[in-house]
Amino acid sequence: MIAQPQADFRYEIKYAANETNAHGIRAWVGSHPSGFRLAYPARRVNSLYLDTTNRDDLHVNLAGLADRGKLRLRWYGDTTEPEWSVLESKQKRGNVGCKVTAKCDGPITLHAARHNDIVRAIRKFPIGNLAFSLQSHCNPVLYNHYHRDYYVSADGLIRLTIDTALHFFDQTCHAVFNDRYREPSVGAMVIELKASEKLRERLAQIAGCYPFRATSFSKFSVGQLGMSYVL
Repeated sequence: MIAQPQADFRYEIKYAANETNAHGIRAWVGSHPSGFRLAYPARRVNSLYLDTTNRDDLHVNLAGLADRGKLRLRWYGDTTEPEWSVLESKQKRGNVGCKVTAKCDGPITLHAARHNDIVRAIRKFPIGNLAFSLQSHCNPVLYNHYHRDYYVSADGLIRLTIDTALHFFDQTCHAVFNDRYREPSVGAMVIELKASEKLRERLAQIAGCYPFRATSFSKFSVGQLGMSYVL
C-alpha cells in the first residue's frame, strides 16, 4: 500500500469524451460563465506508473474501491531523458484526492534503460517518505503521454484541464523502458475540473451543464486494459 500522504485534499471531477468532440468542448469552455481562460502554455505530460509485483493498485482501481492510489514518475516535454522529474503518490477517496510529490532534481535516462536501473536512479534523489512507496512499487507497468491544455476560472478558484492525443506504452512485457511499441488508441480526450473540497457543489454545477455524453476515465487503468475499454 502506498504511504498515506499528509496534504490537503481537493475535489476532482474527471470525465472522457470522444476526441472528435474536441472543438465543441473547447468552445463550451471558452463560453462558460465561470470565465475560463488559459492559465499557461499547453505542454506534453509524461507519466511512468509503478505498481507492486501483484499489481495491487490496478486491481484496486478496477474494483472501484473508494480508497485507491498510484505512484508515478512525471515529467514534461517531448523527451524520455528529462533534466528533472517528479515522483508523485496520488491518493483518492471517491472524488476527493491529494498528492505528495518529491522532485528528482537531476537527469534520468529512460530511453532504452532497464526497469531496475530506472528505479535505482529515482532512489538516488532525496524523495523522503516516498522511498517507502517506491520500495513496494518498484515495477514499471505503464508509460503514457498526452497533450494538456490548462484553464483557470476568472476568480482563480477552479482549474480545468483538457488532455488530448493520449498514447499508452505497456511496460509489463518489456525488461527495458518501452517507448516504441504503442498500444492501440482509445480515441478519447479527458476533461478534469479541480478545486478545493469546499467548492464541490460549484464543480458539480459546472459538470452538470457539460454538453456531451461523459464517462469516468482513469489513464492508469485504461492504458493497461487496452482495447477492452469502449468510450
